[in-house]
Amino acid sequence: MNPAYRHLRLSAVLFACLTCTPLIAGEWITAKEGAKLWNPYPQPNETCSWTGKRDSNGYATGAGMTVWYQGSMIHEVSTGSHVGGHEDGVFYTINRKGEVTVSYFENGRKIPISTRLELDDNAKPTPESENAKWITSKEGVRIWDPHPQPSLSCSWTGNKDPKGYADGSGMVVWYQDSKIFQAESATFVSGKYDGVYAAARPNGDKWIGFAQGGADLAVKLKLERAEQITRAQSPDRRSEKSSSGELTTGEKVGLAAIAAAGLWLALKNNNDANSGNSSSPQASSNAAAFAEGDYVTNRGFFQKWIGRITSVNGRTYTVRVTWADSSSPFYKGKSVDFLDDEFKALGNVCTKAAFQGYK
Repeated sequence: MNPAYRHLRLSAVLFACLTCTPLIAGEWITAKEGAKLWNPYPQPNETCSWTGKRDSNGYATGAGMTVWYQGSMIHEVSTGSHVGGHEDGVFYTINRKGEVTVSYFENGRKIPISTRLELDDNAKPTPESENAKWITSKEGVRIWDPHPQPSLSCSWTGNKDPKGYADGSGMVVWYQDSKIFQAESATFVSGKYDGVYAAARPNGDKWIGFAQGGADLAVKLKLERAEQITRAQSPDRRSEKSSSGELTTGEKVGLAAIAAAGLWLALKNNNDANSGNSSSPQASSNAAAFAEGDYVTNRGFFQKWIGRITSVNGRTYTVRVTWADSSSPFYKGKSVDFLDDEFKALGNVCTKAAFQGYK
């Protein structure tokens, strides 16, 4: 299934409406398991498998995962429900580039929708398992498995860094006893999940999350049916892709920043609850709380710099910056004088600082 058929623009702050594509000439395809599914854009040498059920007439029905192959290679994974072999409801589609498409169908007809991603105010981060470990993919790439399962293996479609760790965006397919356990659209830095990802399972379960520093936070995807339905006169892969729009780098960064803030707040709230600390400014003071050699960082949600205290003079602290983000007014190596209420203790370290080194 060509990824352009199901492309939805995901945005952290804006709604984006999609075009509705009517059913056009395609063909029925029979999955390896015998179920029949509608394929509107047949590709050369294309086959598929279907993990769900089939009705009395042999058509795919109910929730499940369709795995599309070109030759022996997985080209795309699509998760959702079928009625009479046609897609019906919300679908997540993940391709080899690590792109995720969210679409809505009514009996095979694509319906225009608007969408936005939000953080759940009550969301709590899921820490990685104590048994988290490195695993080597079938391609020989090292990937960090934060939640190991028995007899688990994986494949990775993206790149690897010079040290052999997964790097950048791609599709991860996890297998358990040689059967697909989970498919993901994810981004990796030095082999570890970093940022927004989408995941789907053969039983039809699907979700979007944000991973950073070993913790994981769920992200809500809200869908609403658009008021206006626009039909493409002569839909094809190229025109449909351009009319649907794509998630730009800036929007990805914006979403990641929002999710990172939510993850940071959730982690902080958990830590405060466990330690009995209050987030009220009156409940704590930096005065006399730090000494030379302590590492500190800027106040606020987003980490812009990290530094080490080199001297203390009353309420004035001299801090030597040891790491700085591109958005920071400081640079690495710069010494800056701060009052005791202009910084905070270094707690969680952002992914970028952790991998670039902050000491």
